[in-house]
Amino acid sequence: MTGASERLPVLVPASFLQAIVEASPDGVLAISPDRRILAVNRRFQQMWGLSDHLVAIGGDSPAHSHGLRSLLTDPDAFETAIRWGHDHPGEPQSVELLLTDGRIIEGYADGIVDDDGSYLGRVWYMHDATERRTGERERAALTRQLAAAERSHRFLLQAADVLARTSGFSETIQALAEVAVPTLGDLCLIDIRGEKGAIARMAAVHADPELRPLAARLRAWPPDQYGDHPSVVVMRERRSRMAAEMPRDFLAATTRNAEHLMALGALNFRSYMAVPLIAGDEVLGAVTFVSAGSSRIFGPEDLAVAEDLANRLALVVDKERRYDREREASHLLQTSLLPRHTLDVAGLNIAVRYLAGTRDAEVGGDFWDYAELEDGEATFLVGDVQGHDMVAAAQMAQLRSVCRVLQTGGPAELLDAVQASWSALGLDRLATAIFARLDPATGRLRLASAGHPPPVIVEPGRAWVTPVEPVPPLGAPSVPAVEWEGALPPGASLVFYTDGLIESSERDVDEGMANLVLTCMGAQSIEPEMLADHILDALTTTDRSDDVAVLVVRRAGGPTGPVAVAPRAIDLASTSRSRSFAPDPALAAAARRYVVEALGEWGLPELLEDAALCTAELATNAILHSRTKFTIAIRRSPRGVRIDVHDDRPDLTPVVVPASLGPLDTGVTGRGLMLVAGIADRWGYFTTDIGKTVWCELSGEGLEEPVAPVVEVAASSAVAGGTTVTLIGMPVRAAIASGIQVDELVREVQLHQSQLAPHDLDLLRSLLERTARPRLVGRHAAFAAAADEEQTYTLQLTATEDEAEAMAQLGPLLGRLAVEGRFEAAAVDDEVIAMRAWVNSEITAQSAGAAPTPYRRPHSDR
Repeated sequence: MTGASERLPVLVPASFLQAIVEASPDGVLAISPDRRILAVNRRFQQMWGLSDHLVAIGGDSPAHSHGLRSLLTDPDAFETAIRWGHDHPGEPQSVELLLTDGRIIEGYADGIVDDDGSYLGRVWYMHDATERRTGERERAALTRQLAAAERSHRFLLQAADVLARTSGFSETIQALAEVAVPTLGDLCLIDIRGEKGAIARMAAVHADPELRPLAARLRAWPPDQYGDHPSVVVMRERRSRMAAEMPRDFLAATTRNAEHLMALGALNFRSYMAVPLIAGDEVLGAVTFVSAGSSRIFGPEDLAVAEDLANRLALVVDKERRYDREREASHLLQTSLLPRHTLDVAGLNIAVRYLAGTRDAEVGGDFWDYAELEDGEATFLVGDVQGHDMVAAAQMAQLRSVCRVLQTGGPAELLDAVQASWSALGLDRLATAIFARLDPATGRLRLASAGHPPPVIVEPGRAWVTPVEPVPPLGAPSVPAVEWEGALPPGASLVFYTDGLIESSERDVDEGMANLVLTCMGAQSIEPEMLADHILDALTTTDRSDDVAVLVVRRAGGPTGPVAVAPRAIDLASTSRSRSFAPDPALAAAARRYVVEALGEWGLPELLEDAALCTAELATNAILHSRTKFTIAIRRSPRGVRIDVHDDRPDLTPVVVPASLGPLDTGVTGRGLMLVAGIADRWGYFTTDIGKTVWCELSGEGLEEPVAPVVEVAASSAVAGGTTVTLIGMPVRAAIASGIQVDELVREVQLHQSQLAPHDLDLLRSLLERTARPRLVGRHAAFAAAADEEQTYTLQLTATEDEAEAMAQLGPLLGRLAVEGRFEAAAVDDEVIAMRAWVNSEITAQSAGAAPTPYRRPHSDR
């Protein structure tokens, strides 16, 4: 009789009772306190299937009749409800009656009173609620099923994420067991069958953190391969099993000893489901889920999710078993391919360390070699062939042998010879390598790098990176090798390594290089064996995605341990730096500023404008076409600077606009690289399986140290009332190459001299425009100076007398801008000059929010 209190009593006068009965959509029955029928309607009679004589007015209550009572699952339910109503005349009530034919009848009742308020009986309103209740049950069941499916789907997605993120056999199994609880059970056990049938328990994880230590003890009692443990039974039968109860005699029969049985009792084992791990035709093990402390009973839905998880887990187990076999073979292959001899050169000590990657088969392309030449010098080779498979190992061995055969001249000659032989060798992988030649007697050291990180020189308490300039990797488009020459001090060690030591998904190359230098500085000894171990202990972990090779060479003489030496400052930024940018068009300007700032810090002002333009074009290409994160790497060299822009799209090849492009063509695609080709001394690109790199080199070679010209301001005899600004000591090369527009120069002045008032800028523009094109005058004077083999010349600029004060202020500024290269345009081709002006104007316009305008190739009458 629940819900009765939610209704208010309805007091109905008897005179209106019959009208209410006939108008009601429900079956209606009014009963007097002495169990006589006061009113009844046809719907009530039809609902119960009663004949007319059983529901006659004045007759006995049908609740006493055999016909109505036989329909109820509880024959006394209706009469009990009527009796309660008469005992509580002022309270409403409701009732739910279950019929033997499966129907559900709902009813509610209120008291009947006359005009004086005397209680006359109760009136019942009844309706068949079977259809509504059935729908509610179906909707509730469907809701439960959807909720269970959602939980299962969410769990399986989580399990798939674990499989994707973890590596290693044991780690993956343990992680999956931890994810499975409490979704699939309170306790998860994973048993794996060995090749000889013995079973190892790889995981035992409980959902309750307090019970995990006890659950972990179960790993000490793996199932008996010949016993009746559920895990063994499902492996034998190749089908799942589950049970609602696990009586004590069952647990006793499946445990190893009394201690094992006590542990199960403490964990409160109740029910289980066990699923075999099957890959192809082979049974690899089983996963068991146990209700241990939560009174949970497993159902078919739980078993379906467990079987789905077991299918995924079986794939992992099968893959790891295959990896085990590959690792074993790879160890043998790696051992046979790498050098097994010891280099015995007077004056040198050598140590080598190699750590295979742990996320794949332990074989890769890292290699090293060393040899003593007839002249007493020693050669060293450290490299890395792309990939981690048998092909990489085979090509590594082939490359090492080729390098031995071609070992004749210096490192640069060897690198060029190997690169020239690449196509003939039939190698289809890229490879990085560092070639070195060392004279133990004098310490003379020569290096050449094909895309390989530079070695580090280590002395007690100090370490620094050798500034060898790398060319693209072996197998990429050929570029002449650049050889660096220096000296290895007595007692110092030279550390070669592969990129697995300094690069990972958690850190970039610059950070890894800095860590390596700091690690070497902090070594207690630079003796090769101890230094190599120290480096690996500090910079490697048990989870490695790449191989690591370290080769340490120490020249005899000098101390090997710490000495009281002030550490040399590490300034990696003085030779190279890199930064990554998102593929956002708004960041092209940030990339350009990054390069300009670096060149400014390095003291290369003569390259600022060209570097900014090239960077803008290469970054924009990466943003618009590759649409991936891109990285800008800048490396300083004695010849100038190299800019690399790397993106993650190896499938997109840079394209330069063909020379036959018509003068009215307005397309933009490809013109950026045409501009780069016109400005840069050299440019190119190469691809790997992880992306593409477009690079350019800008040469500072031949430029004198920036010395500001002497500036003189005096009255001009050539122009009445005029003034002359004389610039003494203008660099010849800058003026010969000049071709910059007046507006561009004014804008440069405004950017670098923001304190100038608009009037000063107008005067500057007037000064530049009224001096008979000073850039042309400067070029003529520079050509004449160059013909006399002079390095500088004198330039005179004239203007009217009323501009004398402005010229006195701006004259020194013009001289400094000339020295900094603001007059300079490295290429004089009309197309490049026009395109360069268009790029500069577009940068300025788009920075102010203007829409881009198409480039139009200029007409040429020359």
